[in-house]
Amino acid sequence: MEGTKYFTCGIIEDEALAYSLLEKYILRMGLIEIKWSKPSVNDVLADAHEKVDIVFLDLINSPLPIYTKIDNQINQYGGIVITTAHNERYVDSLGIDYLQLLNKPFSYQIFEQAINEVMTQLQSVSKIA
Repeated sequence: MEGTKYFTCGIIEDEALAYSLLEKYILRMGLIEIKWSKPSVNDVLADAHEKVDIVFLDLINSPLPIYTKIDNQINQYGGIVITTAHNERYVDSLGIDYLQLLNKPFSYQIFEQAINEVMTQLQSVSKIA
């Protein structure tokens, strides 16, 4: 479609079923290309990865210092969309700068609404920059 902005993403997800569902939703939207995926934050930080527009980040039960790395280092790869079973209060207590929070399990409609908001935010930022 002319005038349509396409986005890129990376995925940090350790569960195969959750990854498959997220991939299915991303492909269904048709506006986001998956550039890379890794099972953990440490795997992303171990190698150089292409900068993307969106990083889908699953919060797993990790030691708290990993979340400092997330905020300081994962944000360099793109805007964070957190996908987690943890509640929003817990997520906010970690101090991660994120664009959206998707609480698992989430439907396609919830995913689509959240990602449309993210894409609007990203387009606004790119117009300002």
